Amino acid sequence: MVCAVVGVAPQFTEKLHSQRVREGGPARFAARVSGNPPPEVTWYREGLMIGSSPDFVISSHDDLHSLTIREVFREDAGKFSARASNPLGQVHCVAELIVERTSLCFIIYLLITPKQPNIQTYKHTKHDKSNKHKIQH
Repeated sequence: MVCAVVGVAPQFTEKLHSQRVREGGPARFAARVSGNPPPEVTWYREGLMIGSSPDFVISSHDDLHSLTIREVFREDAGKFSARASNPLGQVHCVAELIVERTSLCFIIYLLITPKQPNIQTYKHTKHDKSNKHKIQH
């Protein structure tokens, strides 16, 4: 009896999902891929291949492949794709990264909101029979 290993072209069992993130935050794209032999996965942004770097972390564990952008900037927005390939074929899927600006209203709120007062309480002593409260701004 002879057993033959049958090859299988790659296919995405879980596709990428578009991301909407706030500027400065992280983004993560993940996909699951099957195939025999196991497919090699490469990542692209707007059609240009992405390599792993401190800004773009590419990882694989079994059939799960991910691309993490640690800190997203507006210029990172666009279409991201993953391509899975083996000798029997290739497939790709695409998702969009939408980067929302950090709200100018929120930044202004932080700048103009007065600091909360620092309240310190002193207990009365023999020389001072009243409770004194000191408020500092």
